[in-house]
Amino acid sequence: MNDAAAHLVDHVFKEVAVRQWVLSFPFKLRYLMAYNSKVQSKVLEITIRAISGFYKQKAKRDGIQAAQTGAVTVIQRFGGSVNLNPHFHMLFMDGVMRMGEFTPINIKDQDVHFLCRRLKTRIIRVLQKSGHWKEEPDEIFDIDQEELGANQMMGGSIQNRASFGPRAGQRPLQVGKTHHSTWSVPTGKCMSYLDGFSLHAGVKIGHKNREGLERLARYVARPAYAKDRVEMGNDGEVFWRLKTPWRDGTTHLKFSEEEFLERLISLIPPPRINLIRYHGVFSPRHAERNVSIPKKKSKRLTLRDTERIEYRTPWAMLLKRVFKSDVLQCQTCKNKYEYVCEVTNPYIIKKMLNHLGLELEKVDPSPPRAPPRLAKGHEWQNDD
Repeated sequence: MNDAAAHLVDHVFKEVAVRQWVLSFPFKLRYLMAYNSKVQSKVLEITIRAISGFYKQKAKRDGIQAAQTGAVTVIQRFGGSVNLNPHFHMLFMDGVMRMGEFTPINIKDQDVHFLCRRLKTRIIRVLQKSGHWKEEPDEIFDIDQEELGANQMMGGSIQNRASFGPRAGQRPLQVGKTHHSTWSVPTGKCMSYLDGFSLHAGVKIGHKNREGLERLARYVARPAYAKDRVEMGNDGEVFWRLKTPWRDGTTHLKFSEEEFLERLISLIPPPRINLIRYHGVFSPRHAERNVSIPKKKSKRLTLRDTERIEYRTPWAMLLKRVFKSDVLQCQTCKNKYEYVCEVTNPYIIKKMLNHLGLELEKVDPSPPRAPPRLAKGHEWQNDD
């Protein structure tokens, strides 16, 4: 999370205003996107084209020709109830770029309402043409029978219900609920809701607020759940602490171990699917990319005297960047630690630990295990 945020701030976004666009979908489309990654990519393509086209149209009215946009999308698959909820977090330059020169564009509430209607119309129209969307409310998609169990799990998680076990079809128990609260249409600044399509663009970071941009990038790139929000009960139950209490007073959701495991399995993304994608001038092969980003990543020499891009930020630098603590600085003399050598000799390690008064823990390596068994009718695939 922090490495991705540092990359976006240092190597992708210049000192420009950035606006977050969040698009979520009705339950029917959520399930289709979770099951079919090609549909998910097509919906994202329609969304980026609509928002980018809107920025370009407004720039053209202001006399700016051949304007370009830039955005980074993080596809999140989770909701606040540790449920499956595919939706898009898109960090757009809040304006247009032309040969490295940025021009801000003002976004108003009516613009968000207009885009929400356009997105709903275009997405449904494309899915209808491809045969993925039908108007029947109980329409069942064509599902591979071999993956029926996993898809049943995803369908239950999207609806916030258990898929298997004695509580199949039921919602998790709510802890702290004091009264019944009815659902209402979400409203707010730069926010629009239409038949399950929700578009929000109320978060904007100024061009000088680099720390705020990094915090926003950490938020959109965060993992599916925080470990410290999971609590174990005395009888084997799992309590999930909500980030903010619900309107009816609910503070925790109660699961059995099997039900919570269902939720975690449903959040696993399909293989070979990129969850962070770059658009416009941030695309790898865009003609104006070099003049639209602050700087490229540095290169380092390998053992064979060849250059290689430094893809990851060193761990010590991340710790200093996030927690403001330099682990490579001595707390006594304030000098920098320097790499000397690696100590691997067990006799030397034991001698050093005894000198420091530390206990030596003996680790017994686990014996090798046999390969997992296969069900009947399956065979190991030969790579040859």
